[in-house]
Amino acid sequence: MQVLCRNNPRSLVLRSKRENGATTLLQFEKVHQDYDSRPQCNVRLLHELELTGYERLSQRTVFGCLGLLEVENDMFLLVVSKCLSVGEIRPNES
Repeated sequence: MQVLCRNNPRSLVLRSKRENGATTLLQFEKVHQDYDSRPQCNVRLLHELELTGYERLSQRTVFGCLGLLEVENDMFLLVVSKCLSVGEIRPNES
């Protein structure tokens, strides 16, 4: 999985490719609202999206998404960028 970013309007995309070649996109887009001061975003699950203006944030592979976190009126997307195998429950299971 990869994290892509577009600055204006602000948007983040998680892009995943399956073994069959199909692409799944999870788009997080900032919502501008005058009546509420809390940060908000729209989240959409897509199979295609025009990615002009998006850049990859990191060369690291993303293993998952933990969710959104609000800190002092800023919103952050939490992703898992590293994982380790810690053992097996049963032989050949992880």
